[in-house]
Amino acid sequence: MMVMMGQHAWLRAMLLGLMVVTGWPLGAWAHEGPEITVKPRTVAAGGAIVVSGEALTPNGGITITLEGANFSATLGTVHSDAEGAFQQSVPVAPNAPPGLYSVKAIGEDGKSAAFEITIVAAREEAAPAQTGQSEAEASAAEHELQRPQSATQLIGISVVLVLSTLLGLTLVIRRK
Repeated sequence: MMVMMGQHAWLRAMLLGLMVVTGWPLGAWAHEGPEITVKPRTVAAGGAIVVSGEALTPNGGITITLEGANFSATLGTVHSDAEGAFQQSVPVAPNAPPGLYSVKAIGEDGKSAAFEITIVAAREEAAPAQTGQSEAEASAAEHELQRPQSATQLIGISVVLVLSTLLGLTLVIRRK
């Protein structure tokens, strides 16, 4: 036997469910603190990365560091604009071992932000005469890969579909 709820109770329950699934109005999409991005996300040791940041120290020096499990280095210092934003190309330490690293931007006032990157081994040059094969040139260009939907997105879509179906059934049953 199905327990019937009032029409407004169903609507409130569905809206609440939708708000929980999407994170609205919890401010899940907003960010207020310092933030940086690094391109490319994968770089060879000795290569270069472009670090962009916002909401750090206004009109101040920002120190860019590289921190890994067994290696750390200062990559450089940049100057931010009046809003604490900057963009700068910096070289990656040529002696950084391959692995996962955190690129950090630390402002004079202590504000900081981090971004994860992967460092791969610098490509060793092999003479074509030794291998008998020609080699393709490596590119530092960022590549976009098509990725399937994340589990969170699929669950959210499924919940919205179920709630929509329940609302539709409720309206059909009430009209009979």
